[in-house]
Amino acid sequence: MAVGRKDYFERKELRVERLREKADKMRAESVEAFSNARKIQNSIPLGQPILVGHHSEKRSRQDRDKIDASIKKSVEKQEMAEYYDEKIKATEKNTKISSDNPQAIELLEEKISKLKARQQKYKDMNKYYRKHKTMVGFEDLSDEKAKEINKRIDEDYSFNKKPAPSYILSNLNAMIKSAEKRLEQLKELDEMEYEEIEFDNCTVISNDETNRVEMHFEYKPDEDVRSLLKRKGFKWSRNNGCWQRLRNKNSLNIATNLAKEIDEM
Repeated sequence: MAVGRKDYFERKELRVERLREKADKMRAESVEAFSNARKIQNSIPLGQPILVGHHSEKRSRQDRDKIDASIKKSVEKQEMAEYYDEKIKATEKNTKISSDNPQAIELLEEKISKLKARQQKYKDMNKYYRKHKTMVGFEDLSDEKAKEINKRIDEDYSFNKKPAPSYILSNLNAMIKSAEKRLEQLKELDEMEYEEIEFDNCTVISNDETNRVEMHFEYKPDEDVRSLLKRKGFKWSRNNGCWQRLRNKNSLNIATNLAKEIDEM
């Protein structure tokens, strides 16, 4: 296994579960805070005003402050629960292709294939319109949709007088090139093997299990070294007990050069 992480889907499920636990906790705290407000409110006689100057005035004001604070807390906790619910939906529906996904290469190849098919269809539409001056009769296009496109072309600026304006094709071309570049990087990563490189102050590991380039120190690096690590894109991983960044050949080169620099400090 070279691309992605074996535990990618497990980690995704755990993230959803953690978010769900947080959402449930916030909802429970919201209900509890609202319940506390109701308890205090029920202890006050209906319509009972604050008796200014009476010995009960201070207690009455405190009770009302507690009610306001509890209701505010209840609303805030409910909003946090809804925030975590949205995070769950975003995580479950996320279609972004993660480099940690072991299926990343296949997914990128499928994405590129779809983008190229769309690009070709747009080119065919432009070619058809140049020849016929209408989109009616174009394959896989209803007459109603074709007439909508004709209307849009008629009303558009002169330089956009075609079904697929140049800027759409340019954007598609940029998306294809970007996806192809990333695919090339992932295929390059697919050829990388597990590797450990020893230095005086740390060990650099190209870890195919975690899909990270890791820098392991036997001591806590001082502030200057930590700042340098951060500037180079490394983050401290409490779970792995090391400084790490996403794994690729560039990251490995950065890590080895950084290790040499740290040795000379």
